[in-house]
Amino acid sequence: MPKINAANMAEHKERTYASLLQATQELIAEQGIESVSMAEIAKRAGVARTAIYNYAPDKESLLLASAEAAVTAIQPVLGALVAETSVPAMERLEGLIRLLLANVANKAYGALAVWALRQRPTAADGDLFQAQKNVMVNVVLDLLQQAVAGREIPEPGDLALVLDLMVATMERTIEHIDRDPARVQEISDVTVSFILGGLGAGKT
Repeated sequence: MPKINAANMAEHKERTYASLLQATQELIAEQGIESVSMAEIAKRAGVARTAIYNYAPDKESLLLASAEAAVTAIQPVLGALVAETSVPAMERLEGLIRLLLANVANKAYGALAVWALRQRPTAADGDLFQAQKNVMVNVVLDLLQQAVAGREIPEPGDLALVLDLMVATMERTIEHIDRDPARVQEISDVTVSFILGGLGAGKT
């Protein structure tokens, strides 16, 4: 019978799951995603090796939950970026890019971001991936539409293609930061210039 360090079983499970996510992120920061195992995560979190499967069926589910937590943590900031219409939309888009890249300088976040961008949803996790994607996609779409309406950029045409190209750029940027986090400012400056320049900021 496991030792219960909480007022009730539900609270115990919640705390244990939080410990598993924290352990996952710590181990990723130390040794990268590929080499982390469920046994190591369980040991770091203080959970029995077999008991971990009561909380997560495999490592991918813990990675997915960690990526979800990262997105959830910045949702209030994303909402504020869209709502603050007194600031030009392209300035807010730049703020969004820099916010994401600043967080990526955290090695665990960077590794999770690259991993998440490379995944394709399955029947089991498709809703969660779509929810994560929609948070970011809707913010970027809102900012692009506001920028066009305010004549900050020309009409970009195929927005789906524009978004795909932006994601591809961000993926490569994340890889560069993950390899050399000390250059995050320089890499961010180049990325912002590339994306905003490609959108035609300052050319209308």
